[in-house]
Formats: sequence, structure tokens, C-alpha cells
Amino acid sequence: MKDQETALIDLGFCMESIILKATKLGLETCWLGGTFKRAAFASKMDLADEEEILPAITPVGYAATETPLEQRLAQFKSGSKKDSPG
Repeated sequence: MKDQETALIDLGFCMESIILKATKLGLETCWLGGTFKRAAFASKMDLADEEEILPAITPVGYAATETPLEQRLAQFKSGSKKDSPG
């Protein structure tokens, strides 16, 4: 039981370390929390157990230089004037 209690804390430290290193390298990241069950991306991760749960993931890459058309249309339709929530 103790291992389960500290596993999420350990995961948090590891994820934050990855995010900080990526940021230092000039890459963009963000936490995507929640409970991700085996789905399209999980099958690409080759998870062994179909019931395996990923408590958080983080995409890593370069920021888009322009707002995608779909996002601009959604912002226009919703009356939003901001490009992103940050």
C-alpha cells in the first residue's frame, strides 16, 4: 500500500523533471492530467495491460507559429479574443 501512495508523488517529480528539461531545451510542454485508459495513443505506447492507467501525460514539441484554422473558427464562434488560455 505504501508503494501505491508514493507512486503518484514519484510520477509528479519525474514528470516535472521532464518538463523542466524540455523547457530548458526550448521546447513547449504542458501537463495533461486525468485518467487516460488504453486508447489510440496508448496502443502506440505499447502498454502491456489493457487496463493500465496513465494518470498524466505531457506532449513535448515546438509551439505552433500560427493558430490553426479550426481554433480560430471556434474562437470566432465563441466570441473569444484570446489565442490561448495563458
